[in-house]
Amino acid sequence: GWVIGYVLRDDLREGTCKEYFRSFSPSDLVSDSTPLLQTLFIFKDTDRLFIIEGNRITKVVTLADLQKPPIRMLLFGVISLVEMHLYRIIREYFAGEGWKCHLSAKRIQQTEELFFQRKARNEAIELSDCLQLCDKRDIVLNEQSLRELLGIESKSKGKDFFKKLEILRNNLAHSQDLNTQNSWNEMITLIEQTETLLEACEKI
Repeated sequence: GWVIGYVLRDDLREGTCKEYFRSFSPSDLVSDSTPLLQTLFIFKDTDRLFIIEGNRITKVVTLADLQKPPIRMLLFGVISLVEMHLYRIIREYFAGEGWKCHLSAKRIQQTEELFFQRKARNEAIELSDCLQLCDKRDIVLNEQSLRELLGIESKSKGKDFFKKLEILRNNLAHSQDLNTQNSWNEMITLIEQTETLLEACEKI
C-alpha cells in the first residue's frame, strides 16, 4: 500500500525492519516537478531524496543517480552556456582581435592553426571562434574590469574555479566518474558557483 518510511541497511541488526523504521522528514522529500538543478543543490545536505508524485511517495533518488545521463547532460549544458557567454563577452568587449594581448604566443599559434583548418573546410568563422575554454579563461581573468563585472574576486580564485570546471567538463565529455577528484559537495558547490557566474554573464 502506502509508502510511510524507510530503513537504512547499515542500521539493521536482530529483529524486524519495523524496529529500525524511519519516518520521512520534510528535508527527505521533494516534488516530482522540482527542476533538476535545484534538486542537485539539495544533495549538499543529504544522501537521498524521496520523490512525491501527487500525494504519494513513489521513488527514491541517491547520489549514485547523479552519474546518470539526465544529470550529466544538464551539467554539460550549463558548462557549455558559460563558454558561449564568455565568447560573446570577449567579442563585445575587445575591438577586433584585441584579446590577443592576454594570450601567449603559443596559444595564439594553436588558435590560428585551428582557424585555418576550419577555414579550409569552408566554415565561415572568425579567429575568436577557435578559442578554447582555457583561452577564454585567461582573457577574462587577465582583464581586471571583466573580472569585476563577472564577480571573480581574484585571478588565483578564478584560475582555481576554471581548472575545476574544465576537469568536470572533461569527465562529462569522456563519460568518466564525476566523483573522482572531489567530493559530491565540492562538485555541487562548483555548479552553484557556475550558476552565479552565468547570472553575471547574462547581465553584461
